[in-house]
Amino acid sequence: VAQSQHHVAWDRTPQRVLVLAKRHADDEELDVAYRIARHLHEACGVDVLLADPLYEQIGKRLPAVELWQGEHVSRSPDFVATLGGDGLLLYANTLFQATPPPPVVAFGAGSLGFLAPFDVDDEQTGGTVEETLDEAVSLGEGELEPWPVSLRMRLRCRVVDGASGKVVGGHEALNEVALDRGNSPFLSAVECFCNDEHLTTAQADGLIVATPTGSTAYSLSAGGPMVHPSVNAMVFTPICAHSLSFRPIVFPDSCTLRFDVDPDARADAWVTFDGRSRVCLKRGDSLIVTASPHPLPTV
Repeated sequence: VAQSQHHVAWDRTPQRVLVLAKRHADDEELDVAYRIARHLHEACGVDVLLADPLYEQIGKRLPAVELWQGEHVSRSPDFVATLGGDGLLLYANTLFQATPPPPVVAFGAGSLGFLAPFDVDDEQTGGTVEETLDEAVSLGEGELEPWPVSLRMRLRCRVVDGASGKVVGGHEALNEVALDRGNSPFLSAVECFCNDEHLTTAQADGLIVATPTGSTAYSLSAGGPMVHPSVNAMVFTPICAHSLSFRPIVFPDSCTLRFDVDPDARADAWVTFDGRSRVCLKRGDSLIVTASPHPLPTV
């Protein structure tokens, strides 16, 4: 189904909302976050969850809010309201690694806002953050039309120990997973496979597997193509490959990509998920990348 055909509407009134803000939010942004949390609780009648450090910053002013303690501890929110830029959306993605993420309503307050379509206070239309929240909570009721939603593909990444064959780490990445040589002066030596078919032996500074959302980020800087978010695909982009013929490849989301660090490589490799968490891939270890069954819905 084309993503343009997806819409979000509630079959019941939302009960819980998780509110997130930038880690280094200034006083003005904290005031907006306070407005969001207070309006959701007092006017919309929903329970509000705040993650640290926002809970420490404004929680005392809102005694009714709860501290978000993780997807396995706290009650799952019906949607997430973010106040920041694209980096905050990447952080929101990290909070839902083992469970399907709820829809995200993103208000722009960062340096990059490609994924944050809502303004806090729209001077052109006169709309306010409170009016947007009222509509978000009431989607599908009365004359309110459901909002279109983009189901943003995520990558299910698993790190496999070469000696035991066991999965020793993983991440659900929204933008990309990047395999690189770290601080080694030697090129990475990686065997690349698609559905267990050998693609190439890559000698390069690194490799990137990106989602359509992440195709305009690190992958684009490395020479990869831009892919529309409604296309279900994985973009495989080399970083400074020592080859005249190794070019970016777009794979369907049904593929399983595997990258084996050569046991005879001069150094270990490193894997970074969405530019945030980082894991060492020892010689003989593997990275397996597939499309996650749980996309991130962004309104």
